[in-house]
Amino acid sequence: MVSDTHHHNRLPLLIFGAAILLILWQILLPGYIFGLDQIVTPFGVPDFFNDGFYNRLPQYLIQSLLYFILPGWLAQKVVIVSLFAGLAYLPYRFLPIKNNRARLWVAVFFLVNPFVYTRFLAGQLSVLFSYACLPPFIYYLVRFWRGGQQKDIWLTFLWLLILGSFSIHFLIMAILILLGVSLVSIIQHRHKLKTILKPCLLAGIIFLLISSYWIAPYLLDSSKNQINNISVEHSTAFQTTADPHLGTTLNVLALNGFWAEDDPWADYFIWPKDHFWFWLPIWLLLLALMAVGVRQALIEPTHRAYALTILIVATGALIFSCGVAESPFRSLNQWLFEHFGFWRGFRDTTKWSAFITLAYAYFGAVGVTQISNYVKKFGRDWPTHTTTALLILPLAFTYPMLGGFSRQIQPVWYPNGWFEAKKIIDTLPDDAKIIALPWHQYLSLPFNRYQISANPTRLFFGDRIIQSENMELADVTGLQPGSLAEKIDWLLTQNSLPPETISRELQLLGINYAIVLNELLPYDQLQYPLLITPDLIPLYSSPEISLYGFPVP
Repeated sequence: MVSDTHHHNRLPLLIFGAAILLILWQILLPGYIFGLDQIVTPFGVPDFFNDGFYNRLPQYLIQSLLYFILPGWLAQKVVIVSLFAGLAYLPYRFLPIKNNRARLWVAVFFLVNPFVYTRFLAGQLSVLFSYACLPPFIYYLVRFWRGGQQKDIWLTFLWLLILGSFSIHFLIMAILILLGVSLVSIIQHRHKLKTILKPCLLAGIIFLLISSYWIAPYLLDSSKNQINNISVEHSTAFQTTADPHLGTTLNVLALNGFWAEDDPWADYFIWPKDHFWFWLPIWLLLLALMAVGVRQALIEPTHRAYALTILIVATGALIFSCGVAESPFRSLNQWLFEHFGFWRGFRDTTKWSAFITLAYAYFGAVGVTQISNYVKKFGRDWPTHTTTALLILPLAFTYPMLGGFSRQIQPVWYPNGWFEAKKIIDTLPDDAKIIALPWHQYLSLPFNRYQISANPTRLFFGDRIIQSENMELADVTGLQPGSLAEKIDWLLTQNSLPPETISRELQLLGINYAIVLNELLPYDQLQYPLLITPDLIPLYSSPEISLYGFPVP
């Protein structure tokens, strides 16, 4: 006979499984899932190192093993399910909430919220994996400085390593928080400074040694670092989105403001604020629940240290998330961007909103606990009914996540023409260079219901493909000066050049083939006179895709 305790321990796992199925069910069907920055093919994992850092090497190796063992579409499902399992379980396990019903509320809110919704649609799974690691990182950090147990500092740095293997941005944010909490705690615990600093320094040294696999290559050749190409224009192009009703600061406080919310990409999806007068009272109720939680957490001695840490971190995150958009914090953020080299890496400042989301989950759960304790006087079942009712708040707050992201993301397959073209490309010489048209870094692929995503041509067909690296975002291109991509970009955006001139110049750059996504050409603002070169040699053609060879000069 199964004991009641065992059944109780299994109940959260069953609830998490049901919640994940409710959110992902259609996404888990056979086929590939595309996001704005997430592309998957049958032939390997995306380039994890295009930012010049190798911190994501462990993630790359694990995913490469998955893609070696499983079909690409199935490996992607394993990654997505693992992500959502972590988003549900880690806050449930590590946020210091004793009430079991409130812990379920923590897990639900941490899993279902605008931050997760937006980042998943944008295909930023590494950001979400790092976000999932925040509860254990903060938990062990606060435990160490409260109790001084050495195992807690080792576990803090372990989670820092894991977190950093997903996102360099979150690693920097976490290190800043670690330094800030450590400085305050050192001042408080001056009398036992030697006892505290020794394990910190040792753990820090070991952290640096383990991280040398990506720190050393960066120090030896920092020229490949993407931060070197980030300018003042980037901070404006990626600035936080303001809401017409809320402005910038309140929009960030509501866990919105991702830069692409003002981009045509956002028009493909439902957003909770589309029904503003339905959404607003739900958000106000969440803020009221948060206020109850903040008050109670600061009163209770067992919660105070953790609550103060979360509150201070979330306040800083609110300030930094606003970035250079119009807000009371614009001047400060502009100053940070201009005077600190590493801060330029935060061109998408709303990554800081992960900590605001963590604060919602924690203080909301403390509020749920307080309200549950209060309604006990009305009857034994009142706490259960109240918590169940309060669980509706996060689900209603980000309702488009439910039902397979409201069926907005559906699995798709690459057309047969792509595979036929690949067979020919694989027979070409190793030094062949093939230009991919349309010449854009992001495309609205017909087989993906015309939703905007990163261009998958190079990942699908291999390293012979040369495709656009131009972000085409305001005044920002992202092109490295003097690079092959920049030279080709200039040639293809000059619609007035004669076709023969473009063909000749491309061949001088080593380009001797072109692959064309036929269905997109009628909608492209670029004219590609290259394609009317009289001597262009057709090698393969289908309704979806064509492959050409350039005439020998």
